[in-house]
Amino acid sequence: MQLSEIFGKSIVSIGSAKTLGVVKGVYIDPETYSVAGISTDEDMYMLPWDSIYAVNDILTTADTGLTSAKGTYIHINIGAYVYTARGKAAGKVEDVFVNSKRKSVKTDAGSLSLKRIGAASGNTVILSAAAKKPLPAARLLPALDGFVPGKASVSDKNGYGFLVGKKVAREVSDIGRSFVLMAGTIITDNIVKNALKAGKIADLVATSSD
Repeated sequence: MQLSEIFGKSIVSIGSAKTLGVVKGVYIDPETYSVAGISTDEDMYMLPWDSIYAVNDILTTADTGLTSAKGTYIHINIGAYVYTARGKAAGKVEDVFVNSKRKSVKTDAGSLSLKRIGAASGNTVILSAAAKKPLPAARLLPALDGFVPGKASVSDKNGYGFLVGKKVAREVSDIGRSFVLMAGTIITDNIVKNALKAGKIADLVATSSD
């Protein structure tokens, strides 16, 4: 699959002839790096990839509607901004390739493997910090709640220490609202930990401010 080949095409149900949305991006299984579904202009909903009947001028589907995008997926839209784990801009998504030969994202700054992505939630892609040695916890998190001298915090271990101490600019929540952060909340190591569990770390990065 090459995302640019279907981007912007309408998705139509063959049962009702109703338009279900327009292709905006893709949901990728983080375990197999295979396509799980199509992202549409209806936020937080997806069309399962195995329900697509044909792709021509439009995408036709046997499905009667869109599925709630529950679970942890790599969700990438064309035009998404790419950042390193420390918040440095690293390009803008131009295309996504998922096939037997390529599993990569093309950006205006070059190409990167899907395996380099730590989190992605549509319009924001965060690269994994696994290959980089994080700064010592004492330099990142002095005198913060939950910090134990000599022991790296959860945010530090995962490369998100730069978030701690920043404010949440707008509400961040998952679909079931089991994870909710109100605007103005000060980000702590525990919040980073919970955001990672809820799959909302990319949203947290995108909405954080000094």
